[in-house]
Amino acid sequence: WRVTARLPKVVGERLKLVLDPLAAPQPGPDGRDTRFPEQRNVDALDEACRRLLAERLVPSHGGNPTQLVVTVTQTGGRTLHTGIELSRKIVDQLMCEADRTFLVKPEDQPGRVSILTDAQQRLFQGKLRRLLELRDGGCAFPGCDRPPGWCHAHHVTPWSKGGSTTRDNGVLLCGYHHRLIHQGAWQVRIALDGLPEFLPPDWIDPHQRPLRNHRLTPAA
Repeated sequence: WRVTARLPKVVGERLKLVLDPLAAPQPGPDGRDTRFPEQRNVDALDEACRRLLAERLVPSHGGNPTQLVVTVTQTGGRTLHTGIELSRKIVDQLMCEADRTFLVKPEDQPGRVSILTDAQQRLFQGKLRRLLELRDGGCAFPGCDRPPGWCHAHHVTPWSKGGSTTRDNGVLLCGYHHRLIHQGAWQVRIALDGLPEFLPPDWIDPHQRPLRNHRLTPAA
């Protein structure tokens, strides 16, 4: 999407007040945020929109809560309701915290559509989400200080690949680091002591030694 705008002074100031704290640099393991300011503003706008939708502060649409809808077909198609195609990595990221519904349309009965639902819990909600917040204290990525309320709950082993929705398969990540993990260069795992650790790509560390956020220390 390309966006160009000239805003009234008060609207522009209000937008700046929303974006500035969300666009603050997030230091990585080496202390630097490698994103350009423009990319940080894009990420901040995305985070602001995500929060508005999550808190249902946007008027309903067609009788339903306003939400992002992605359709995934058995043949591999992945599209928004507007027809825009998405990559597998983006869909995997969205699936970490999205509701999922199965619609079955039999080929021999084109006028009939059945709805199936998951029998198992797939989202990190309620007490399970609180356990992640208590353990990680916010974004678990090394060097990040984003609080729990700014974080997504990420399946270490994706649900689509058989990963369970449990504390030992979950980790809190802010939006920026959530996208970074789904891009595939960085890896996250739960260590033997039950805490998340991150493996950098080989161009950062040829030995790919695990790193942790400074908040995470082994239990006594």
